[in-house]
Amino acid sequence: MWTYQGKRIREGRAWKNADGIQHPTSWGRWSDDEKVAAGLVWVDPPASFDNRFYWDANTPKALDDVNAVDEDGNPVLEDGEQMVILGLRSQWKATIKQQAGGLLAPTDWMVIKASEVADYSVG
Repeated sequence: MWTYQGKRIREGRAWKNADGIQHPTSWGRWSDDEKVAAGLVWVDPPASFDNRFYWDANTPKALDDVNAVDEDGNPVLEDGEQMVILGLRSQWKATIKQQAGGLLAPTDWMVIKASEVADYSVG
């Protein structure tokens, strides 16, 4: 993407430079040399990433659970229990279980009713 003094310049939009000179909406058709001569700088756009699975484009989130430790490597305890930092596997298992429970909840009463009716007819 093209920038001017650190600010992104969008193609198809006019822009002013520091001297107050208005540049036309057609500046995107200029050659790269003309853009540079006008003070524009090309900056590669940041790499895209899925923030559910990555901290940034190059840093994946942990898959497995890990025990929490402080800066010195000592275990972090809460109420006398080792704290655990959940990995993606545990996080997504909990999410899927919650979704499944939400989908089943509207019909659970039918199963309970059918088992109660069966209990009464047997006894």
